[in-house]
Parts: sequence; structure tokens; C-alpha cells
Amino acid sequence: MSFLSMTNPLCLRFLPGRKKISGVLFALTAWAYLFFATWTATTLKSTHKAWFNRCSDLMWIVVIVAAVNLLLLADYTIRDLLIIILAAGLFYATTYFGGSKHLVQGFILAMSGRHVNWKVFMGCTTVFYGLMIAGVIAAYFLGELKPVYSVNDGFLRATAGFNDPTVFAGYLMTFCLCWMMWRFEKLGAVDYIVFAVVGIYCLIFPDNLTVFAVIFLMLIALPLFQFAGDWMADRMFFRILFALVFPAVAVGSVLASRMYWKGGRWFKLLDKALAGKISIAHAFMNKYKIPLLGQNIGKVKRVDGKKVNAVLENSYVRLLLENGVIAAVVVLILFTVLVYMAMKHHRMGVVLGLMLMAVYGLVENRLVKVAFDVPMLAMPLIFYVTAQKRRREPARDEGRGEGEGRDASRRDSSRRESGRRDSSRSGFSRSEALRREYMEENAGDEDVRIAHAPRRQARDQRDD
Repeated sequence: MSFLSMTNPLCLRFLPGRKKISGVLFALTAWAYLFFATWTATTLKSTHKAWFNRCSDLMWIVVIVAAVNLLLLADYTIRDLLIIILAAGLFYATTYFGGSKHLVQGFILAMSGRHVNWKVFMGCTTVFYGLMIAGVIAAYFLGELKPVYSVNDGFLRATAGFNDPTVFAGYLMTFCLCWMMWRFEKLGAVDYIVFAVVGIYCLIFPDNLTVFAVIFLMLIALPLFQFAGDWMADRMFFRILFALVFPAVAVGSVLASRMYWKGGRWFKLLDKALAGKISIAHAFMNKYKIPLLGQNIGKVKRVDGKKVNAVLENSYVRLLLENGVIAAVVVLILFTVLVYMAMKHHRMGVVLGLMLMAVYGLVENRLVKVAFDVPMLAMPLIFYVTAQKRRREPARDEGRGEGEGRDASRRDSSRRESGRRDSSRSGFSRSEALRREYMEENAGDEDVRIAHAPRRQARDQRDD
């Protein structure tokens, strides 16, 4: 074994229940971070500025706890740990030049989730998001959060205490994504109805067409991912195809923003379909140069010759201009590998969530904000995962890693073949050998013993 393949020497492997402690600690830190990040996205800054500043500080404290979990409880190899440290160091360095802090915070938090039970975590997170959104709405009606008035075509858009109607709709979308990833294998008519109701609500009250479109795409894609997901995941072509979605969307966004021409018919149609985000991104790319390690970006006052006060909301162009070209390339590599590994291990709910976030990132700057991009928390899949067992695999392989599972399968195959040879030498027929093999594998199953009892009695009498 090479040095880089050894387990992180800082890991407290002697600690009893280390993996369970790590998983619980990850869940607690993730929920704490999501709680504080959500409240900083409300009008708390206007009503209770001291609490707003406290929430911002506590987000960093939670990330530090997650870093301790990553270093002392997660059993990454030295190679994996070095890659994580280098990436986190790069993302943190961009904050000194004006880059977004959400990137480094979300990355460290996600990587600390190596030993979490993903399905249980998603179920609890779905409930947590529902209660958190309800808490913000309750604080709004109690007067602790002030309303923000936003009008679109004469219609007053609902904000429910959040600082923007798109933020309110974005959290409702994230709630649906968590629900979908939690119940992916068991989704039924009730789940589809809930998603449809949330999507229609977001279209009417927050008046957010983007979130409605994302939820609509999810409803269309879910049957395909449910019924053909395993089939696609077993084929290299589809793994590569889905993995290339993030770099393709990112490159397309940057090129369209750079080459945008207001007189071009196709550019105008694309810009209109994306709510004017291409023309706004074009104005930002004309105003700012692409940095190496990040910069501060503000607003633009003119887009297509019109006076505006616009912010850059395309996630891919903003990541490039705000965090720099190096960080942008690293992030795209991470997302590409994450999609590939999620498909490899048949986490199709995660894959669908990531695909939807790739589309959402075209219009909203929330791709690397883990409070919205919850599928990002599955990033430990990049380095290692105990494969989520397919329904057709034997239950005895539960909990084994991919490599260990293959080794165990080979051992079982060798043992069965050896048993067949021994049976043939002993005078048993092949059918009898297979029956005995089946009985051995299901020795603990009472129904199997009862079903074979008459045959076993007849054989004993014949032997006598």
C-alpha cells in the first residue's frame, strides 16, 4: 500500500462508534448551517441587525466544527484529504479577493458527511426545511420580519419575510428537492400532487417562473429516472453524458454572454427565455475582466442601452467573475465527477437533483450555496461511498464497500462452484446440488424450511 493510499493519520480510528458520531455530527452541523444561512436570507438585517450579524458569525463556527469532523472522524485516505485541503484552501483564498464565502463553506460542510446515512438524513432534512420555512413565515406574521414589496406587472409578489420573492420560491423548490431525494424509490401520486401544488403556488404568489419550470421539469423527468434510472446508471455512455451537463451548461453560458448581440434574433430569444439573464451577464463581462483568483463585483447601471440596477444572477458567469477562473474550473470538475459517481452508485435521486440545479443555475446565483443546492452535500461520493445496494443484490452484502462487495461476490461464486463439484463427486445431480445451495443460502428463512420439509422427509425415508 502506498503512503497516499493510507488512511488519514489524524483519524481517531480507535474511537468506539466513530462513524456514527461522525454521521450525527455532520447532520447537526448541516442543519445548523442551513438554519443560520436561511435567516440571513430574510429581512432580519433590517429588523434585528445584531441577530443577523450573529447568524453570519455562527455560520463560520459551524464550518469549523465540520472541518474538525472531516479531519478527526472521517476516514479519508491521505490522497483524498490532500485534494480536499487544496480545494478548500483555493476557495478560501478567493474570499480575500472578494470571492463568495458560500463556496468554501459549502464545500467543507459537504465533505464532512462521509459517514452519514443519506436517506435518513434527507428525510430529516425535508422535515427540517418545512419547519424552518414555517418559522420564517410565522416570524413575518408576528411582525419580527418586515415585508419587502416587489411588483411584477402590477402584481404584488409574496416574500413571506424573505428578502426577495425569488428567495422564498427558491426555498420552496429546495424543500421539494429534499422530499424527492428522500422518497425517490417510493414516490407515489401524493408526492407528485405535493410537487405540483408547490410549483403552482410559486408561479402565482412569489411569481417565480424559474422555480415553476424547475419543478415542472422534475415532474417530467421523475418517471424516466425511476423506471430507467438503474438501466442508465449501468451504461458508461449515460454516465458520461450526464456528467458532462455541468461543463456544457457552464461553457455555453459564458460563450453566450460573451458573444451576445442585442440585434441577434437567436440571442434575443435565448435572453427572453432566461428572463434577461444573458444580456445582464453580457454587461458584466464587458465591465469586469476575468480574474485568476476572484474579485469584488457590484451592479451594472445599463443593459442593452436601458438604465437598470441589475445584479449578476447567472451562477456560472458569476462564479467565473467573482471567484476566478481557477476556482470555477475546480468547481466544474467536482460537479462533473460527483454526477458520474452518483450514477455509478445508482444514486439517481441525487443525479436528478444535480441536473435540476444545473438548469436553475442559469437564472439564479445559487449553484454553490448549499442552503439551496442541497444535492451538493453528496460530494463525499467523489472519493468514496458504501454503494447503495440495488434491489437485485443479495442482502448479505449490505454495508460493504464496492471493492469489498466484489471480493465477497467472487468468494461466494468460488464457494458455490466448489460445492457443485463436491456434490457431483458425491453422486448428487446438478438440480440436487442447486437445491442444497439454495437451502444453505436461505437457512435462516422459516418459510423456506417449511416449504422444503415434505421433500426433506421423503429423501430421509428413501435414504433409510
